[in-house]
Amino acid sequence: MQNPQMLTPAELAERWRVSEAALRKWRSTNVGPGWFKLGHQKRNAPVRYPMEGILKFEASGAFGNRKP
Repeated sequence: MQNPQMLTPAELAERWRVSEAALRKWRSTNVGPGWFKLGHQKRNAPVRYPMEGILKFEASGAFGNRKP
């Protein structure tokens, strides 16, 4: 893990035991924790999930209702 304050999609997928494809789908439908893209090229910019949003999402109980 490069920065414990942010996770890559691969790191979050491993943490939650879901596929990266599930995370992509959730991002496209505004489901899950907040995320952002790094850099100026938004199309191919790397995605990061702030740990604060991940922890809030997990605590909300919403995560248990999602199916990848």
